[in-house]
Amino acid sequence: MPLGAVRNQLIPQVAAARVNGVMLTGGEPFMHADLMPITSEFRAGRHRRRRLHARRW
Repeated sequence: MPLGAVRNQLIPQVAAARVNGVMLTGGEPFMHADLMPITSEFRAGRHRRRRLHARRW
């Protein structure tokens, strides 16, 4: 998901649902080019808990 979509669509929807924690996961979340800006956007959105999870084989 591109950073703009996270910022303009996902975070407002998550905030409207009153979600206070976010976990970013997937096959390899650390390869997303905008990983750090995305986590910063969630932090700015006052989400208290943020987690990154990469699957280990």
